[in-house]
Amino acid sequence: MSAFTPDAVAAANRYVPGGRILDLGCGVGHDLVRLAQAGLEPVGLDISNQALLRAKDSSSAVVRATAEHLPFPDD
Repeated sequence: MSAFTPDAVAAANRYVPGGRILDLGCGVGHDLVRLAQAGLEPVGLDISNQALLRAKDSSSAVVRATAEHLPFPDD
């Protein structure tokens, strides 16, 4: 099941057109592809190395971390 429905992707693109968006718990990256196709710059975050290895095929940036300890500066 996708967390990013077509309506959610469109809303995200209106909020940050062409901007970066973080997919927490990206799994194998299905939503990363959908977000990139909508013109956004997705970054996938997951705790599973195996999932991230598959998500790398989406051509999006992926990071191994937890939601409690995001490896990004505040902004």
